[in-house]
Amino acid sequence: MTLAEFITGNMEQILAEWEKFARTLPAAQGMDTKALRDHAAKMLHTIAKDLLQHQSAEEQAAKSKGNAPQLVGKGDTAATSHGTDRYSDGFDLNALVAEYRALRASVIRLWTPQAGAEDRERQLSRFNEAIDQALNESVFRYSEEDKKSRELFLGVLGHDLRTPLGATLNSAQYLLHSKGLSGEQLKASAAILRSGTRIQKMTNDLLDVTRARLGGTLPVDAKPMDLVLACEQVTEEAQAFHPDRVVTLTSTGELQGTWDESRLCQLLSNLVENAIRHGFPHRPVTVSACGETDNVQIAVHNDGIPIPQAELHRIFEPLRQTGNGSKRTEGLGLGLYIAAAIVKAHDGTVDVQSSKETGTMFTVRLPRQHHHHRRASDDHGFLRKTGTQ
Repeated sequence: MTLAEFITGNMEQILAEWEKFARTLPAAQGMDTKALRDHAAKMLHTIAKDLLQHQSAEEQAAKSKGNAPQLVGKGDTAATSHGTDRYSDGFDLNALVAEYRALRASVIRLWTPQAGAEDRERQLSRFNEAIDQALNESVFRYSEEDKKSRELFLGVLGHDLRTPLGATLNSAQYLLHSKGLSGEQLKASAAILRSGTRIQKMTNDLLDVTRARLGGTLPVDAKPMDLVLACEQVTEEAQAFHPDRVVTLTSTGELQGTWDESRLCQLLSNLVENAIRHGFPHRPVTVSACGETDNVQIAVHNDGIPIPQAELHRIFEPLRQTGNGSKRTEGLGLGLYIAAAIVKAHDGTVDVQSSKETGTMFTVRLPRQHHHHRRASDDHGFLRKTGTQ
């Protein structure tokens, strides 16, 4: 009996083995037979059909690596749907993988006594490839669901923190403007305002990262503006916040364009703060803006311990701290990721060069005209779906 014939002819026995094992998993407590056998029959029929089809050497190599065409297609397979449902049912990834391990072992154990000697090795090889492909599809979808859930949680958390945080900041500002407070009371109020402001920035960063990763790009509201004014505002604020540091600005050429001013200020602020954080205290941070024919260029430079070459290609990933020997500071490690997301939302580019001889320079290039006029409020759909607004 061929393996394909065995699978289709003994489906109930195989499914019973699948269900028996699934019931031993903690997340399966209370689940009925239909839920435990979720998509198993469809997967087994797909595997049996696959065993009967001709397979080229290239197709075999791709499937052995979990790269069969169905994983790339837009439609769901039984295996991808299984990954989604097992995530919803509370199975962890180890339990999902264990199901496939048990299915593989059960089918081979039940079929082997009935298998003929002829072509057994080829059939087992094809069966293992098909199981690996189904497993890869399920794990891929499970991981996608897990990633989406975590990022949605961060977005909701950041969103829900805004109201109590706003009340805290408003109360601190009220106290600072009140009369009759002692010096110690004013000092405490100022500390509350500073700490609240830092938390507010981290909350906004969480929201921006969630929008970027769930929606693919940050929302922008582009209007005609003068880039010089934005650069002046950011450098003045950085100088005031770090009075012991020197932050300089130079500008040349025409710097008018259509961008989201608040986003560009956020971009510049993140790059300048990063330069101050990692630059030598006795050396200035320089910001230069240059207008070119069709675009503008912004460069932020600092002298400091260079970023290791091995980390340059990962510098814009979220939740990363550079390994250049700089001290760890407050924040979530999202500043450069958000800066890159803002540049992407404006159809621009950003790159970094770093060496001991020339220091570290982040260079941003933006086209003068940005045509995607989307307001930030348009991207809150994922929050509204949770009922938090």
